[in-house]
Amino acid sequence: MLTRAVARDIIRLVMRDVFILTGIGIAIGLPPPWGLTRMVRSQLYGIQPNDTLTIAAATLGIAVVALLAGYVPTLRATRVDPMRALRWE
Repeated sequence: MLTRAVARDIIRLVMRDVFILTGIGIAIGLPPPWGLTRMVRSQLYGIQPNDTLTIAAATLGIAVVALLAGYVPTLRATRVDPMRALRWE
């Protein structure tokens, strides 16, 4: 028996992928800055290269933007009638 996809099911499906990709991006993007602190330390004056608060704030900001970039179009897509979208072509 076929059932219709509910909007929350579609949102959950897309956002799961967005969370996974965001997590992978953060996991790949965080180690290089910590690894390059020795090089950067000589170029910074009065700023600690391993400032945890700054790194956490930047990571949180990037994560929020990535999640919104996935959520907003998904929410818009759930409001479109599937038959109308198929007839458009």
